[in-house]
Amino acid sequence: MSSFQPAYKIWMQVKRASDLLPPGGSPLNPYISFQLQGSSENVKTKSIKNSTDPVYNDTLSIDGFFIGSDMLHIWVLNKDEDGNEDKVVGYAQLFMNDLQLGSNQNITVDLYKYDEKRKTMSRQSTKGEAGSINIIFHLAKLNDTPFEVNEWSYPLYQAWFDVISASNIPQVQGQPANPYVSVTVSPAANLQVYRTKAKMGITHPLWNERTRLLLDNYQSQTLNITMHSKNNDGEDPVIGQLSIDLSKCTVGPVIDTHVAMQSQTGDSPIVLHLRLQILAKGTDPFDFVRVTEEEEAEAYNEIQLRGINLIMPQPGVEAVDLVAINTKLITTSTITTTTTTTTTTTAMVFDDATIMDMIKAEQETSSREAEILLRSVNSYDHCNFDWEALSSTFSTSFTGYSQKGHSISGPHPSDENNTWHYHEVIIRDKVRKPKKIENIKLTLAGLDDIPMDAEDATLEITAQLLSLTKPKGQAYRVVLDGSSENANVFEFKKVKPGYSVEILIYQKAGGETKLIAGQRLRVKKMKFDEDDIQQVKLLTPEQLKNSEDYNKRGTAGRIVLLFEHEVNYR
Repeated sequence: MSSFQPAYKIWMQVKRASDLLPPGGSPLNPYISFQLQGSSENVKTKSIKNSTDPVYNDTLSIDGFFIGSDMLHIWVLNKDEDGNEDKVVGYAQLFMNDLQLGSNQNITVDLYKYDEKRKTMSRQSTKGEAGSINIIFHLAKLNDTPFEVNEWSYPLYQAWFDVISASNIPQVQGQPANPYVSVTVSPAANLQVYRTKAKMGITHPLWNERTRLLLDNYQSQTLNITMHSKNNDGEDPVIGQLSIDLSKCTVGPVIDTHVAMQSQTGDSPIVLHLRLQILAKGTDPFDFVRVTEEEEAEAYNEIQLRGINLIMPQPGVEAVDLVAINTKLITTSTITTTTTTTTTTTAMVFDDATIMDMIKAEQETSSREAEILLRSVNSYDHCNFDWEALSSTFSTSFTGYSQKGHSISGPHPSDENNTWHYHEVIIRDKVRKPKKIENIKLTLAGLDDIPMDAEDATLEITAQLLSLTKPKGQAYRVVLDGSSENANVFEFKKVKPGYSVEILIYQKAGGETKLIAGQRLRVKKMKFDEDDIQQVKLLTPEQLKNSEDYNKRGTAGRIVLLFEHEVNYR
């Protein structure tokens, strides 16, 4: 089960499955297993003997906890009649926030091949390659009647989080650290662990990575940010930690700031550059802007670490709440010392060319915590004078000024009262580099010498855009049976040089589908020429498994393609 209390019920009528993949050509006795991420509750259908298109008509239910982020794992397994371990032959995952609440939805779940080592969908698999399942879902309130329509709503939010860079990385056991950052959300059944790349031996790492985190009631949730040092010989030690209380954030504004991570090594705090924006589900986030090493170095040179001593009214009180008035996030690493009468907390605050106005201090709350409200103000907001070379006959000495401050050399009464002068601030335009948008198009012009080993077989081609870690968008699927005279075109939007296009060719004969050839085309190595049709050698399934690319010598025939691309700036 789960440590959380159920908040809603997931009802499922599992109708049937289609085109399931038998394990190694042996008979398939499939059953379907369901489990929410973060929960131990598992429900299953019955097993159907010797069928790749089983009919179940089973009704199942499972507890739900966080409608905004709950993820349902779906496994299709083969029941082994010899007592061996049941093997997974198909896998999918489904987020509950993509379903309507309270109504009955007939969903076709496309299955992927399963990676036993990574315990998730295979990176080499395409959508629907392992078959599909037909399920009627009903997300019901706890006391609602199953499959009786009673629509309800829930506010759904997402956090877009950018890990830009870090500085002041401490050494680990006398050696440069190999830092990477992990991010989770809590409380949640689905922690959504995101991890950046590890930067080996780099003290000022630049990541420029973005992730999206699904939220539930964000007013009671926290982003947990941990910096580790990758250790190839054992456990990765924690070198810095930071928690962001999302209740102090508002929906819409972008927080772009440098913050202090609490050091776990006894060194001075690590400086982390992050961006954060909370938006309603379905709302486009702010444009991702990559930062160069030169820009980050300049920014870090302007950042100072200041200590603010806060005297607490009661001994032993350690909590200090730093609140940003103008949506700028302020995060602290605190150092506390206690005497017999007071507690002094030093808040180590990173601020980039800003100062903090203390608006309220030492106000004791019912929980005996002191709340400190700080306002983030640009230093030039206080006084913004451009001094010119003007002569003056006035004395700059303040000796003998009147107590009321009315003499020329005396301070203004507002200065005597420790208030600020505020003057008009010139708005400084921020110049942003145009964003490069690249689209590519591949036109299939032919195939040659494909190693088919069955008569009356048809060929099926899939084309999928891949990032470094996962598929991007939906895969193209084309059946070549000689009935179409039109060229097949695969178009991919917003590609990056590090992406690749994976083309897989399957032979379908006698009810069996098997992979016979394929290729992974790196975008940055493609030669775009609208007048040049190019032949690319295809790899065997074994060569694909060994991650060989198309610079290697392929032995599984050739594919003829026309490469085109379009580049726009905005």
